[in-house]
Amino acid sequence: QGHVTDFIYFHFWPAFNIADASIVIGVILLGWSMLRMSNDPAGESTVDADSGEQRA
Repeated sequence: QGHVTDFIYFHFWPAFNIADASIVIGVILLGWSMLRMSNDPAGESTVDADSGEQRA
């Protein structure tokens, strides 16, 4: 009772710490998200050719 599983060990993969792995995955996802957002031109709006409405 009162035990917390902190390390996961698979026989075919190195043991790893769940908290550290979660932080690394979060940082990778944050960086990926920032890279995707930097590829989208910010503040650029377009006009729809069919309706003539301005879109952001």
